[in-house]
Amino acid sequence: EVVAAARALPGPRVCVVGGRTGVGKTRVLHALRSRGEAVVDLEGLARHRGSAFGWVGTVEAGGGAQPSSEHFTNLLACEWRRLEARGEAKGGRGRGWVFLEDEDSHIGHVSVPKPVYAALRCAPLVVRVSLPEQARVRLLLDDYVAGHADGPAAGEWLARMEESVRKLTKRLGAARVGEVVAAMRAGDFSAVAVAMLHYYDKLYDAHLANHGGTGSGGGSRAGRLVEVAPADPAAAFDADELAGLVLRRVREAEKAEEAEEAEAEEAG
Repeated sequence: EVVAAARALPGPRVCVVGGRTGVGKTRVLHALRSRGEAVVDLEGLARHRGSAFGWVGTVEAGGGAQPSSEHFTNLLACEWRRLEARGEAKGGRGRGWVFLEDEDSHIGHVSVPKPVYAALRCAPLVVRVSLPEQARVRLLLDDYVAGHADGPAAGEWLARMEESVRKLTKRLGAARVGEVVAAMRAGDFSAVAVAMLHYYDKLYDAHLANHGGTGSGGGSRAGRLVEVAPADPAAAFDADELAGLVLRRVREAEKAEEAEEAEAEEAG
C-alpha cells in the first residue's frame, strides 16, 4: 500500500541510490546528472557528506558552516521546483524519475525535512551499489585523505580527523578508537579506512533494510530493492558505468510494474 501510494503521487517518482560507505554513491549521482537525469544532491545542498567525517572536502572544512535546517529546506524546495519546471525527470509511463542518495534523517547538523525523508524510505525503487572493499578504500582515500594529509592545512585536518574518531568512542570503545588514532598519526590511512568501513557497514545495512531507517527499527523497506555492481570488480572505478546500470534497473522496474498492474487488472 505504501509503495502504491508513492507511485500515485504527482510529479516524478523517487529512485534512491544506496550502498555502503565508499561505493561512490555521490559520484554515481553526478554521472546520472551528466547523462541528463534529474538528480537532487542532498549532501551537496547540506555541505556535508553525512558521516562523522562528512566535513572533509566541504565548505565547512574551510571554516564555513552548513546551512541551517530551515535554509536547507528552502534550498531543497527550490531545487525540486527547478527540476519540475525544466521537466528534467525522465522515464516511461508518462512520469519521470528523480534520483537521490540514501540518507539518514540528518546530514551533519542539518535535518532532512520529514516529507523528504519519508519519500526516501517509501521510494518505489532502491538501487544498491556494491563494490569490493579494496575499491571502497581507494575511494575513501581519494575523498578524505588526498590533498588533505599533505596539504597546507594538514595539521588542522589531522586534528579534526582525530576529533571525529573520538566522537565514536561510545560505539567503538576506547581501545578501538585508540588503535584508529594511532594508525592515523602513523599515516596508515588505509587501516583507518578499513576500520571505519567495518563500523559503518553494520549501521548502513540496518538503515537500508528496515522500515524506519534506524538500527533499532523494525519491519522492512517498502520499495523494490535491486543491486548493481561493476562488470569487472578489479577494474578502476567507473561512475558512468554504474549510472548506466542504475538506469537499466529503472527500466526493468518499470516493466515489472506494468506486469504487476496488468496481472492485478486481470485478477480484478
